Amino acid sequence: MNKTNRHPAPSAAASSAAASFAAASFAAAALAALCCLSPLAPAAPATTARGAPKGDEIIKLDAINVTAMREAKRFYETPASVVTLDPGAIKATGGESAYEIVRFADGIVIDSMGPAGQSYGAMFSKTILRGSARGTLVLIDGMPANINGYYNMEDIPVQSIKRVEILKGASSTLYGSEAIGGVINITTRNNPGNTATLSLGANDYQNYSFSLGSDWTIKGAEGGVSLTGIYQNLGEITRMNSAASNGQALGYGGGIKRLGRVDLRQGRWHLSYQHSENQYDFQQYENAYANDWTRITQISSYDDAKDYARLSGRGANWSANFYYNHQKRDYQTHRNLLATPNKSADIGYNALSFGGDLQYTWKPAWADFLFGLTLYRESYEQWSKLNGAVTADVGRNDYSLFARASKTLLDDWTLSLSLRESYNTGDGSDAFTPQIQLLKKFPRRLSAYANAGRIFNLPTLKQLYDTTTSQVYTNNPDLAPEKGWNYETGVKWEGENTLLGLALFHMDLDHITYKQVGSPSISKPFTVPFKNTGIELTATQRLGQNFKIEAGASYSTPKDRTLDNSNNLSAWRPLYGKIQANLRVRYETAACFASFNISYLGKRPYYEAVRSARPDLIPTTLKVGANLGKHRNVQAALVLDNVFNRRDITSHGDVTSAPRNDYFCLPRNLKATVSVSF
Repeated sequence: MNKTNRHPAPSAAASSAAASFAAASFAAAALAALCCLSPLAPAAPATTARGAPKGDEIIKLDAINVTAMREAKRFYETPASVVTLDPGAIKATGGESAYEIVRFADGIVIDSMGPAGQSYGAMFSKTILRGSARGTLVLIDGMPANINGYYNMEDIPVQSIKRVEILKGASSTLYGSEAIGGVINITTRNNPGNTATLSLGANDYQNYSFSLGSDWTIKGAEGGVSLTGIYQNLGEITRMNSAASNGQALGYGGGIKRLGRVDLRQGRWHLSYQHSENQYDFQQYENAYANDWTRITQISSYDDAKDYARLSGRGANWSANFYYNHQKRDYQTHRNLLATPNKSADIGYNALSFGGDLQYTWKPAWADFLFGLTLYRESYEQWSKLNGAVTADVGRNDYSLFARASKTLLDDWTLSLSLRESYNTGDGSDAFTPQIQLLKKFPRRLSAYANAGRIFNLPTLKQLYDTTTSQVYTNNPDLAPEKGWNYETGVKWEGENTLLGLALFHMDLDHITYKQVGSPSISKPFTVPFKNTGIELTATQRLGQNFKIEAGASYSTPKDRTLDNSNNLSAWRPLYGKIQANLRVRYETAACFASFNISYLGKRPYYEAVRSARPDLIPTTLKVGANLGKHRNVQAALVLDNVFNRRDITSHGDVTSAPRNDYFCLPRNLKATVSVSF
């Protein structure tokens, strides 16, 4: 039976009941097993008069997160796997955007098509959590930043980032569509201060930025304003990918980014607006086989503009968030430049999403409750300037109600039940996504948890409705949503200088993938079964006042079903990589700082007859610097990327014929940065 389109379940009620029973059984069994750890718990420390461990008031590590439960919780009180990047960790990455900041974080697989996370054509640079290519929801200050399925993390500047929380595992119940593999929540700075920064690097890389800010107090309420501006030149890069079957390969022709951001705060409210403009092109060279990078046969040029607006308010037990995301792209392709040039594509599109959510918490003595309402509108319009045809002009609305109830039992057990009901006007589909979480606390901030939840993700409007005649992608109007279940159990320990976490997870869902169809071949989306089972270990250790080590390791088995020539389900195929490890070491004093970041991705699948696996992916970054001047207000730093000068393959897609056409990381490159605070 063809399971790629919407297919009926045996019975909605029976299926829901069976899934709920399975989730509850899994949670109960996992917690029962984890409770056996109780005799191994460290002896309880001395306590204060109120019974809290001494030192609780002084948190030496960044152990608070707000993403997993939509409110502030300590690390060991959170029934989910969470990684937090504090200002020190952000600085240590040497990155200049959110994309570059998270690439060394635990459990993240990067799929890059260009320098600094720049996307190429209809593809986009991915930040993949737990093997789900479309399952990462990016939030800016708790509000969605995804536009038509694109993450756009390369457009979030490091100057505006205060903190990053990475929630691994399904989060559809509290955050809705797109949160299948997890959530990356980027918290921005209220005031980045008064700074001016200059960065220069290889390939004519240049980055000029500034920030200005001022605080005030009006009638006892604090407020302020800040302004951030960036001009970035990414330079030109050849040998960006291997030769295609016609002997041609790509190079990055060059790119310019301009970005401006303004923040206004007063009392409980925060308003921000950001505008970015990207102009860049990719060049195709004729004789890559012969190592001839002088003859350009094709140029694809892009003008890309994005706008993000945020308005948020916070009270003692309420929050209100409103957002606006807009992307406008125009791109052209000029082919056959060495003979008779012709323009083969001149396409533009507008992608828009806006909405908001209201949240209220109620905490009587006997339980905790959270209630919320989410509304959003998204639209997509695409047209061809060559023939004047409009290939897509569609939109849809989504309405969701969600709630969470938490109850503490016997002082050290906490049970949380979350529910979300969503209705979508695009095709009338609705989704009920429950989640149950159970947490057991032991002495000395040791805990064990289990959770099970249903996950749901809508296809993008482009995947459903865009009828562009293209050599790359086509649509599928019968494309079914991504949906299924996620199960997770784990153990956590929070010491004064240590954070340890161990998680086991299993994902079983239908997800969207692409298959080559027709002649010439074109990528068409289909919904197929997906599974991933894995184990993750994370650790953070502070050594004295100056050293901090963050490490992680995981083994997982992401895979999905392939389709035969009749689009019926066929064999299972592995995805991405099975083994992953990360290490981040940083040292900092008032006078100097240094950091080293390394990530490893192994056991990568590869579908070419001449080999069975892709080479391991091992990105690295070394950063050293000093704080200078009488008031330490001048910071100078050197960032060395790709320390071992590896030619790593950064793409993960299928390759079924030789020669392969892979995308490569940049060669070893050095960047110098000087920043002045005033």
